[in-house]
Amino acid sequence: MKKPTLKKRLTFDPEESRSYVKIMLISGVLLLAATLILLTVVKNAVEVEPGWYSVDSAEREDFPLYDSGIHFTYYFDGDSTVIRTEQKKLAAAYSEKLLEIRKLLDPKQSFGDLVNLAWLNAHPNQTATLDEPLFDILRDAAAANATGPYAGALWSEWQTMIVSSDAAAYDPLVDPDARARIRELADAANAPGAAMLELDETNHTACLRLSEDYLAAAEAGEYGPALDLGYLTEAYALLYVRAELEAEGWKTGYFTTDSGISLAMSALPSGDFILPGLEGETPVRLCATQMAPGSAACALRTFAAAADEPGYYTVETAAGTARRHPNLSVKTGEVCDDLLCVWAVSEGGDLIAACKSAYAAVTRPGLKPADLAADPDLLTACVFAAEPYTVYADAAHAAAIVFVSEADFRLATY
Repeated sequence: MKKPTLKKRLTFDPEESRSYVKIMLISGVLLLAATLILLTVVKNAVEVEPGWYSVDSAEREDFPLYDSGIHFTYYFDGDSTVIRTEQKKLAAAYSEKLLEIRKLLDPKQSFGDLVNLAWLNAHPNQTATLDEPLFDILRDAAAANATGPYAGALWSEWQTMIVSSDAAAYDPLVDPDARARIRELADAANAPGAAMLELDETNHTACLRLSEDYLAAAEAGEYGPALDLGYLTEAYALLYVRAELEAEGWKTGYFTTDSGISLAMSALPSGDFILPGLEGETPVRLCATQMAPGSAACALRTFAAAADEPGYYTVETAAGTARRHPNLSVKTGEVCDDLLCVWAVSEGGDLIAACKSAYAAVTRPGLKPADLAADPDLLTACVFAAEPYTVYADAAHAAAIVFVSEADFRLATY
C-alpha cells in the first residue's frame, strides 16, 4: 500500500491560513478586553472616590443589637488610600463610642460591673457612682419628668405588644385584658412617689427610689424595669457619639434612625431632612428642608414606612380604622392617630427638644393645624390624618420646605 507523502500532508491552504490568523487576532482582542475589564474591576475594588459612604459598625457577640436601627453616613475626601484608611479608623471609633453609650443606657441588660440603667433598675434604693456621660444624661432626663423616664414597665409592655405577630387581635382597643394591663402600668408609673431618681451633683451618684407598693409589684414580677429613657434613648446615644467623634476631628457626616431621628455633624457639606407621608396607603418621601450643619430633627409617624415594618399596624373598631404605632403616651397609655406624621426641626441641634416636641404632638389627642403656632421654633410640619394630602407648616419653616413627591400636595401655613 502506498503511504501518504509528507508533501501531501503539508500542503499550504491560503484560506485556512487567513482564517487561523483571523481567529488568533479575535482571540487576542478578546483576551485584551477581558484583561482590561478585570483590571478595571480590580482597580474599582481597590480605589474609591471622594463622596458619601455608609459607616458600618462592628459586630459584637456580647451586645449584638447595639447598633440596631441606627445609621451613620459620612463624607470622605482625599485619594483612595487616604479614604480607605479613614474609613477603617472611623468605623472603629464609631463602633466603640456607640457600644459604650448603648451599654450605659440599656435598661434591662447588665454588663459585668458596669453601672448602667439596668444596674440601677436591679438595685432600687441603692446609691451608685455613675460615669459622667450617664450622670449628665440622667440629670437632663430627670429634669423634665413629663418625658416619662420612670415609665419603663409601660414602655416595655407596649413595645412587646405591638411587635407580636397577632398584635391587632390582642390590641388594647379590642382586648379588654390588654386595655386593663396598659391602664394599670400607666397608673403605676404615674402614681405620686412611685419612682424618683436622686442625683448627687458633688459625688456623681444616683439612686432609683421606688415606693413600697411599686417595689413589691416589681419583685413579684408584675412590673418590668422602671427606669427607661424610652423614645429618647437613641437621641441621647447619638448626641454622645457625635460629641465624642467630633472631639477626634470627625465632622462631615450625619446620623439617622429607623425611628425618625436625624442628627447632623458640625461640618456637614450638604443634606436634607425628609418628612415621610402617604399617597393613599403608599409611603412616600413627602417633603424636605435643608439639613444645616449641626442641626437635628425628629420625624415621628403613625404608619409603616416599609412593608411589614414591626410596630405599625391597623385595628378595626366600631369607630373605624385605627392606626397603631410605637409612640404611646407615657402619661395615659393611649395611642393617638390624629396625625399621619409630625416633623420637628432644630437648626441649633437641640435633638432632645426636637424629639420632645414631635412626641408631644403625636401623642396629643385632638391636635389642630392652628396649634403649630404654639411652638414655631421646633414643630416644623404636620400631616393630619383627616387631611392626608395637606402639609401644615409653622411660619418659621414653611418657606424652606420643598416637596419631593409628584403628588399635588397643598401647603398651609400658620
